Amino acid sequence: QETFNLDFIQTINREHITNFEAVMNTTNQNFSQISNNLQTVSNELQDTLEQMNNGQSALSAQNHIDKALVDFTVATKSFEKSAKLHSAQLDNSLNRTFDKIDAEIGDIVIKLADFATHVSLESREVQNSIRKYHDMVARQVKD
Repeated sequence: QETFNLDFIQTINREHITNFEAVMNTTNQNFSQISNNLQTVSNELQDTLEQMNNGQSALSAQNHIDKALVDFTVATKSFEKSAKLHSAQLDNSLNRTFDKIDAEIGDIVIKLADFATHVSLESREVQNSIRKYHDMVARQVKD
């Protein structure tokens, strides 16, 4: 006569819970890192826009935006790598959640790239206006 031993199932359940908690802790850390990086990017973009509005160098502002985009892309790649390492331990619903997060981050990167392109075009227009103004002043000085 064999009796059903629940200790084995309890041990497996404890191990699964421990592994799941470890994955969730890592995931929370990654989300915190992304949140911090997004806040940093937001702050840098706000600073850049403020510099542009104050009449400071548009080229410097573009460089700040480019740096923020590179930093954000590096952070995104780091998050994606961590998510791939732990995805084997997550069930199907968690995998779908991470796929949605990746898609949303991709949309954010595309929107930031579009914004950077727009700022670059605006910068070019500002530089052309400044050049035309200087040319006009130079012609008036010659006359």
